[in-house]
Amino acid sequence: MISQVKVSERSKASRVVVLHCSKDKLTLEQLKLCDGDKLAAEASTKKGIKTLAHSVADRQNNLLSVIVEDRCSPHLSDSTSYPVHAMEVVRDSLISTFKSAILLQLQLSNIEGGGRLRLDDECPGPPLHEEQTLDQVGVVQGHCIILEPGPPPTPSQLVLRCRLSSGTKEWEVTVDEGATVAECCQLVVLSAGLQGNQWHLRRTNWCGEATEVLDDETSVLSKENLKSGDLLLIEEGKLPPKNFVRLAVSLFTPSYPTCTPAYLTDPDLTSGLLSWVMDSATVGVDINEQGFTHDGDFPRVDPNEVPLHLQSPAQFYPGLPGCLVGLDSIEIHRDSTIEELKALILTLPALGGAVIPTLDFLLRVREMVNGRLGKVFKNPQQTLRRNKMETGSHVCVTVLEQEETLPATAIVVHIQARTPGRRSYGPAAEVIYDCNRSTKPAELVKLVSRLVQIDVSHLRVAKHKLESFEWIVLQENYNKESRKKKKSKSTAANIKNSPICLRDGDTLGLKNLQYDPEDADDFSTESDDRGKEILTAVQEEKRRKRKLKSTDLLDERGGANQRPRRTEVGIKIFVPDYKRSS
Repeated sequence: MISQVKVSERSKASRVVVLHCSKDKLTLEQLKLCDGDKLAAEASTKKGIKTLAHSVADRQNNLLSVIVEDRCSPHLSDSTSYPVHAMEVVRDSLISTFKSAILLQLQLSNIEGGGRLRLDDECPGPPLHEEQTLDQVGVVQGHCIILEPGPPPTPSQLVLRCRLSSGTKEWEVTVDEGATVAECCQLVVLSAGLQGNQWHLRRTNWCGEATEVLDDETSVLSKENLKSGDLLLIEEGKLPPKNFVRLAVSLFTPSYPTCTPAYLTDPDLTSGLLSWVMDSATVGVDINEQGFTHDGDFPRVDPNEVPLHLQSPAQFYPGLPGCLVGLDSIEIHRDSTIEELKALILTLPALGGAVIPTLDFLLRVREMVNGRLGKVFKNPQQTLRRNKMETGSHVCVTVLEQEETLPATAIVVHIQARTPGRRSYGPAAEVIYDCNRSTKPAELVKLVSRLVQIDVSHLRVAKHKLESFEWIVLQENYNKESRKKKKSKSTAANIKNSPICLRDGDTLGLKNLQYDPEDADDFSTESDDRGKEILTAVQEEKRRKRKLKSTDLLDERGGANQRPRRTEVGIKIFVPDYKRSS
């Protein structure tokens, strides 16, 4: 009797398939034999007696074949190349038992701290707790286990990775899970060699990007849901008291006129806005002084010195249409209203000389996102918690010349006219549009047409998408592809929805087709081209690295001290076949 010990692709468990005489004429391909399958030939046995094939399957299910990387041998001279050894271990063995077996096989003793194990799955993980089993820590066939000097963590300890927010070097700290956030922060500061108590910790996401701040310094780490291997950023700055937030405040002085409803009825005001927007664009404005320029916070880089994929596309973002001056930082309760925030901002010494009779009408506060003008706080009774203000958020205040009460449906945008014959724009002007009137693009275009006194048939308006350096022309319908039928259908456009998504702080480009009739839908600038080049270079570099990585995975093992790289393993979900059981 011949039996096949086959590994299931779904559950990775070994099972026995008996090759009956009826399958004698089938080919190996028809029998679905794969690499790693085993064949067992034995005499036929009575029913109920365990066969050799079942013994082999049980052995494969209970044993794990792993690679052990030895970093504790005293004769190691080159730390970049460590000897590796293949070992078999029972799947439900304790980490401590497995470590003892490794030390016995490698004949190692007197290791600093007793030695500890790490799971190396593409990148080294945290030290393993010795009271856990191999199954519990996620060890599977072919995994690499690192043996290194150092004491293993106790059951109540966490091993956290730390990094300065302004650096790239990482280090580890071992802390008790019952310690408070403040005690953990103090330990991290000491391990980094920093001084003072003006520091705080911030979480990161799966790819190492900064997320929320650990602002409750009295909370213990176990309640903060921190686990071994998590990465924390250490940032400068003392945290405010509990339920308070610290906001950076700047003063923004616009260099443009603001379009209020009076512009639609007062001919003098309309004429002034028209001359501001159109005359400068017709004559032409130096792109390095006004209009679409790069932001001063992102200096341009010589492409000959730095490769494109290492440059920041933010250096080609348009500059702010005004002057932004940092004032100070303030601490305020999360449940304070926008009106209370305005009152607190007025107490800053830099605004001591400002004469503002009413907070609601002559003071505008808005959020700054990545150095750009963002959401305008329109409802004075809304709380900071409702507006998702956190410690580290940035707001700017503008002292207005006229009274302003914005409804919640209003959108504050900038308009800039394109210079005919040049890929540049004139200075910006501000337009306030109430979406309560209509969310159709045609209504917004009509409003802009009345402001700049250009007939709608000769006016083309487009929104600038900052991050992608693209322009979306405002039109009534857009073709939208259906995912199910893979067909495109025309849908009515809404300026608040995709693909326009008009928000506070966005920029609208204007093109007068009478003076610039060629390529009516082209609103791009030279800065857009350079920014797209950087984005394309970044994507190509990612594809190159993925291709190189996949090529390395296909290469054969090159030397005795080199271990093969493993492919990524997805989540394994076993779904039983209920139809058979029924």
